[in-house]
Parts: sequence; C-alpha cells; structure tokens
Amino acid sequence: MKIEHFAFNVSAPIEMAAWYVANLGMTVTLKLDEAPHTHFLTDSSGSVMIEIYNNPVNEVPDYANMDPLIIHLAFVSEDPLADQI
Repeated sequence: MKIEHFAFNVSAPIEMAAWYVANLGMTVTLKLDEAPHTHFLTDSSGSVMIEIYNNPVNEVPDYANMDPLIIHLAFVSEDPLADQI
C-alpha cells in the first residue's frame, strides 16, 4: 500500500492552492469550482497528492499557531537555502 493523498480543511482553498502551485511547483490535478472548492495538488513526482478544501461544517484547524511537531507537510529540496520562502 502507498499513501494516495493527505487532506487539509482550510479557510481559503482557492488561494492556498494557487500559492502551492506558484511557489512549490505543484500541479492542480483536479478541482471543484463550487464549494467546498476542493483542489487535488500533485507534487513533481506525480505520485503524491494533497487535497485542499473548505468544509465549514467542521472546524478549520489553527495551523499557523500549531506546533509543527503536531502536523506538518515536508518537501524535498535540492537547495533548502535557495528555496526558503
């Protein structure tokens, strides 16, 4: 078995997906133009996806104030210093 995707409930999925595409080179594999504005983003390997959506029925976690040891998304970089955003 392998992981197909990991999902994040966020407050602004359209904007977040655009940021991942522009800054991390991810590709939009599938998106919904209506709520919950789900975006499946694929990494450069084409085999790992993240899902970004907004489901207002459930609480959006306060990711910015969470300790990164609770949850984080890590990317491989050939040059981490150059890739700092």
